[in-house]
Amino acid sequence: MNELVLHRRAARYYKRLPENIKQALKAKLEKLRDDPENYPGASRLAGEWAGYSRFRHGDLRVIYLYNAEESCVYVNFIGPRGDVYKK
Repeated sequence: MNELVLHRRAARYYKRLPENIKQALKAKLEKLRDDPENYPGASRLAGEWAGYSRFRHGDLRVIYLYNAEESCVYVNFIGPRGDVYKK
């Protein structure tokens, strides 16, 4: 089974979400952990985000990187579309 690691900023944003959104997102993150390469609705990113993937959860975007060698999914960003692609 893969490990799911939330970056500090993603974990901080996740903690501040309303409880109903948090529970739904938690279920999606668990599905992502189980099968990150074939997650439904995920898109690969290009440009400076090459290698990362993203999926939508309502108005939120979740940007993650899957490392097959380590069997680990790194969730780098969770946030609204306008904010998540800025560095």
